[in-house]
Amino acid sequence: MTSAWRIVKSKYAESAMNGDGARRFPGRWNAEGSPMVYLADSLALAALEILVHVENSEFMPRYVAIEVEIPEETLSDAPAGMDGTDLGAARDAGTNWLKSGVSAVLRVPSVVIPRTRLYLVNPRHPDATKLKVGEPESIEFDPRLLRG
Repeated sequence: MTSAWRIVKSKYAESAMNGDGARRFPGRWNAEGSPMVYLADSLALAALEILVHVENSEFMPRYVAIEVEIPEETLSDAPAGMDGTDLGAARDAGTNWLKSGVSAVLRVPSVVIPRTRLYLVNPRHPDATKLKVGEPESIEFDPRLLRG
């Protein structure tokens, strides 16, 4: 099993694995209208993936961290050479993967920290139910990360 992490605002803890946020707001690996859940290969990467989007450090909502165990048989890998830096190509690749139904989880590179991995979950894939989702745990960011 592969362990991965998701950090979400506390108010979204119950719906953290439904992909609705990504469906409404396109991400690097999905087009608008395509439900997807983004996980990171470590808690630290999950935090950085959140912090890279923080524009105003004066107001930080409460967050929770959720550990997810991914069975190997639910995983596939991004196509060779796909590094995610070309936003259009990454979005097309992720959206096409969702539509293909090849697997419940796609392992892709993180753009924030090279050599680390994100795990994209297709919440509508039948094998998504095989993921073991842990209980949300409160997480606070060190204020030094939010200067500026």
